[in-house]
Amino acid sequence: MSILILRNLSKSIGSEQILADVSLELRPGEVLVVKGRSGVGKTTLAKIAALLLPDRGYVGF
Repeated sequence: MSILILRNLSKSIGSEQILADVSLELRPGEVLVVKGRSGVGKTTLAKIAALLLPDRGYVGF
């Protein structure tokens, strides 16, 4: 059983590719840390996972 499934997420803003083919699966009891420098897509990924930002790909719960 998964609590979050992301498959093949891609997001572009204008001509800039923010996320490209991102996939992950989070199961109960697992902890996910997203780390990176400013501007690499961490907030964009979180907004897509929370269904707050349109995306290309699959988001499931």
